[in-house]
Amino acid sequence: MPSPPTDPRALAERVRAACLDAARAAFEDAGLQGLCAEGRAELALDAMERLDLTATLSPPPSPSPRVHVRLATPDDAPAWQALRLRGLRERPTAFLSSEPEEVTRPLSVVAERLTPDPDGSFVLLAFAGDTLAGTCGVHRDPHAKRRHRATLWGLYVPAEHRRLGLARVLLTAALAHARQRPHLTLLDLGVNTTNAPARALYQSFGFRTWAIEHDSFQVHGHPVTEELMTLAL
Repeated sequence: MPSPPTDPRALAERVRAACLDAARAAFEDAGLQGLCAEGRAELALDAMERLDLTATLSPPPSPSPRVHVRLATPDDAPAWQALRLRGLRERPTAFLSSEPEEVTRPLSVVAERLTPDPDGSFVLLAFAGDTLAGTCGVHRDPHAKRRHRATLWGLYVPAEHRRLGLARVLLTAALAHARQRPHLTLLDLGVNTTNAPARALYQSFGFRTWAIEHDSFQVHGHPVTEELMTLAL
């Protein structure tokens, strides 16, 4: 791990800013979901407790790191699993799965999940320089009558790598790979209705809303509403 800043004041400021950002985002999300003040405060505190300070205290990436995307392979299982678990821990309302469900998953199972299928599912990795900085996946429906559909899942970029356009790069690559799959014509996704940046990103690529699913899943007993979107490939 890179050495953290040695100036105690700078160190404290980075921790304070990271905690405030995490708490503010969770508090606002909870408010949009209609939670009471006590519930909003509870989720804000929970967000600070789940904050990955190891990543927060690492030196920021260079101003203009080289960004590239590639298909994941089984050899990427350890690094991808660590990134995936961090996303589940820090943004529980963004994903259907949870950290407790995946933390004990054997790497052999993860490696199988990362094996690309030329006609079906795949996972993408984004890098800022040599650092794994984002991921997303596309899962093709295995049923013969639904092979024309696939689902975009697990799009995640850690806070320290945001504002580099990685989510847009990942989504562009995901659509390019999906369009190479024979007879795949529709790509679906679900997004938290309170996640305005993600919704705007998907809309900019042409995804259109076809339903709102209330109480799609629950986090700590609190319901999450999802906007269901689709794109014709």
